[in-house]
This record gives sequence, structure tokens and C-alpha cells, in this order.
Amino acid sequence: DLILLDLNLPKRDGRDVLGIIRGDPSLSAIPVVIVSTSDREEDVRYAMERGAKAYISKSKGFDSYSDEISGVIKYVS
Repeated sequence: DLILLDLNLPKRDGRDVLGIIRGDPSLSAIPVVIVSTSDREEDVRYAMERGAKAYISKSKGFDSYSDEISGVIKYVS
């Protein structure tokens, strides 16, 4: 129903994974929400231009992160 994807994965870059997801017909219709420590504008732009439905930055603090995750939960419920 939903893929939560971090851009900073330990073995493979999340940008590569997003490309794989968008290029795979069996996965491409699944909404992807990026959840990352990066709040760099170029990372946000990159993700959104490649089909991410939302971008949540963990660096904004717990309250903001919690509110944004709650919004995602409402989206998929």
C-alpha cells in the first residue's frame, strides 16, 4: 500500500532504490514517501521529480516528524 524509503540506506543509496521502484511495473503504482535525515533542497527536489508522493525530514525535530508521520498514516488509512 505504501513504501517508506530513507535516502541514506546502509548498502544501497535510496535514490537508486527509488529509481528501481519507479522502473518496475509491479512496484511503480505504490506511493513512495521519503523519510530522511536530509532536509537539503536538492534531495527533496530529486525525490519529488522522480515520483515520491511526500518528503518527511527527520531533522526538524520529533514533534514535526510525529505530525508528518501521522499525516501519512491518515493518507493510507
